[in-house]
Amino acid sequence: MVKRHRTLISVGLLLVLALVLRTCTTGLNSFWDDEIFTTGLVNAGMNLPDLLHTIRTGDAHPPLYYLLAWAWAHLVGLADTPYSTPGAEWRMRLPGALLGTVNVAVTYLLARRVTQHRGAALLAALLAALNPALIRQDTEARMYTLLTTFMLLGWLSLHAALHSTGRRLWALWAACLALACWVHYLGVYNLVAQGMAAALLARRDRRVTALGALAAAALAFAPWLPVMAAQLSAGAANEAIREPLARIEAYYLKAFVTFGAINNDASLPVKEALAWGLLILGAWSLRRQRVTLTLLLCAGPVFFLLWDLSARVAVHTMSVRYVAFLYPAGFVLVAAALVWTARRSRAVTAALTAALLTASLSGTYGILSYRWSDWRDVAAVITRVARPGDLVVMNEAMSAYWRYYGVPQGVRIEPFRAGMDLGRGRVIAVAFETPVGYELGSADAPFRALLAQGRVVYSLSSFQVVVRAQ
Repeated sequence: MVKRHRTLISVGLLLVLALVLRTCTTGLNSFWDDEIFTTGLVNAGMNLPDLLHTIRTGDAHPPLYYLLAWAWAHLVGLADTPYSTPGAEWRMRLPGALLGTVNVAVTYLLARRVTQHRGAALLAALLAALNPALIRQDTEARMYTLLTTFMLLGWLSLHAALHSTGRRLWALWAACLALACWVHYLGVYNLVAQGMAAALLARRDRRVTALGALAAAALAFAPWLPVMAAQLSAGAANEAIREPLARIEAYYLKAFVTFGAINNDASLPVKEALAWGLLILGAWSLRRQRVTLTLLLCAGPVFFLLWDLSARVAVHTMSVRYVAFLYPAGFVLVAAALVWTARRSRAVTAALTAALLTASLSGTYGILSYRWSDWRDVAAVITRVARPGDLVVMNEAMSAYWRYYGVPQGVRIEPFRAGMDLGRGRVIAVAFETPVGYELGSADAPFRALLAQGRVVYSLSSFQVVVRAQ
């Protein structure tokens, strides 16, 4: 009983930590372009039929997350208010922070089930709580945290179903698979990967049940398949960012292996070697647990392989959140590796644990302090310095932001075009460059020259505001 109480207290403290890390930054950054699309949908005063029509024809994702966001916006009073309402960012991102905290708890349950070791499960949950990529994902008004929830619950319910004799767990597994598909098309890869694991691992007397559950999940998503095909074909034709496949593969492999620590600092090779070693050791330590090892491999590497193969026929861009939901499977392997080392040398285990936590904390601090979108500050600066008759020009990526935060009265605003007439009056140039640098990188020389001509009045993170005098 004492051990049980200690476990509950430890898990509770971990969840408090996870929630604090996710809520302390939910209002720090302005909405960025994908989030502005989300808030635009739920803030447009649409009824549900109009919302579904807009999703079908104007986006490249399934509708479940948007429907839930629409309901949440009505619940917290954001459905009919101006976009720039104080606290709007915090309120729209709060469900992600709460779900991200739930995902830490599910990571604990999965690791505890796999390792049968309380300390290892707590470490896996702690890594999930501190992980910078998961924190970033959980503090966005987008669907990736919800996708992670259904994928984690799917792994957990499948592992339990493979060791049970009942059918309820198979039904829960099928529901998780289907819901993941309705949240994001990456859920289809998850369905295939987990379906492969179920077909390989289910006992003969349960194989029909397993395949039936898999078929039910596929059928539950089937009505949306024609829309999915139309969305993806239209999206591929209009995709503006085309990264070389080799660069995509290297980026995602590094992101997955290092659990999101892809910043190019001097410690990255050490983090990469540590992560590779623990992942391999964890897989080796579970070699006799056929069900567990196969399931974890399908949860991570097999999923990644399916995604990689699809990249050869579809256009993709790079973002850590596209693989962050795979990290909990890696944390479970790391926990299993540390259980194995603890049986041989507690000193080695302590050193490895300290190294892991140090690497995690450095990334956690970076993601909490980094301002990846400070458009509210930029809008305030422009509103302060702009005069009636001024022309504000910006590279193409800025247009969504300006629609969100408004235009000062009497000020013209246009996306910069090569050869456009800037006139002789004051021009305020706004540049926006993301970490991958594609927006400003795609701007032509005249825009760069315009930035070089003026006086910088604001420069922070990825934004720069320059005023060219008359």
